[in-house]
Amino acid sequence: MSSYDEMMANMYQVETGVKGHGSGLAGFPRSHDGLEKAIKLAFDEGSCVTFKGEVVWEDSMTVI
Repeated sequence: MSSYDEMMANMYQVETGVKGHGSGLAGFPRSHDGLEKAIKLAFDEGSCVTFKGEVVWEDSMTVI
């Protein structure tokens, strides 16, 4: 596993480009602030936040 892969494995991840803006993966530090930023991006992208492959937040969890 490369150092990049190791770093990303310990971060919240958001798949970007879901709405057709190009694709990629954004990583956020494992902290309250990192999770908050990941959720904001996931909401904007129509995506979800994962950690180690497990979904920790998805758009259907939004309370209106």
